[in-house]
Amino acid sequence: MTAPASKGRGRAGITAHSAATLAPRDVILVDNIPCTALARTFLDIAEHGPRRDVERALDRADAQRSLDMMAMTTS
Repeated sequence: MTAPASKGRGRAGITAHSAATLAPRDVILVDNIPCTALARTFLDIAEHGPRRDVERALDRADAQRSLDMMAMTTS
């Protein structure tokens, strides 16, 4: 989970980090809940996770045809 600032309480089983900047294009609504857009999520995983996690996430998005490389280059 990415939040615009480090606020609130943590929850067991959820890894949260804050972002100094979270642009409007980085946020989408899913069932009226603000979530990070897929391109931003990939960048966050790449910054904080092992390379294999990034590869797995990209492979899964590609298989589901939800990968938008243009969104990744403009994030």
